[in-house]
Amino acid sequence: GMEGKAAIVSAKVRDDGAAALEPIFLRIGEKLAGIEARHPGVTMRLTGVTYVSASISLSMISELAWSLFAAASIILLIIILALRSPVLGLFSVLPNVFPLAATGAMLVLVGMPIQYTSVMSFTICLGIAVDDTIHLLMRYRKLQRSGVAADAAVRQTLREVGAVLVTTTLIMVGSFLVLQVSELPMIRLFGLMCALALAWAVIGDLIFLPAILAWWERRRSKV
Repeated sequence: GMEGKAAIVSAKVRDDGAAALEPIFLRIGEKLAGIEARHPGVTMRLTGVTYVSASISLSMISELAWSLFAAASIILLIIILALRSPVLGLFSVLPNVFPLAATGAMLVLVGMPIQYTSVMSFTICLGIAVDDTIHLLMRYRKLQRSGVAADAAVRQTLREVGAVLVTTTLIMVGSFLVLQVSELPMIRLFGLMCALALAWAVIGDLIFLPAILAWWERRRSKV
């Protein structure tokens, strides 16, 4: 009889990422369940390094994504409380979401799936980008309270803080690009993602944020 006997069936799959492989594994699992139903006493199980790692990857990336969302929400609340202005807090959203969205869009364009290192770099760069935004908004707020007109406050903020942000960003981007000499693909990807996100972040802070502030003040002056 077949009692106590087992067989292993191996197959190769393309390394298309956990998200692309999940529906394939689900279909295979359904077919195996159908075979079990037709043959009582036969047990079939899908396993292997690729299957297990794909399942774990999807779970971990999902948890990291939720952590990133939670961190962004907490940061927004802190900015609102620190500046005592819900409006300025909301204005900080676009320049800080932009670098993550732009870097994510580049991943899509080159056909690269989201990995642990991608989400980790997003989390790190979000903190750095928010730090730059807070410097700009705090200086802008201080100038406004001292009686400086809104447009002049925006320009003066860019003169005083902009050069510092560009310099520190260039230093950090250079530091992350050094990681491209690493032999580990994961380290190279991490360095490249951080460098790209930081470059987009300084654009968001020095172009989008001042434009939003200027637009808002002109809109308020017309009311």
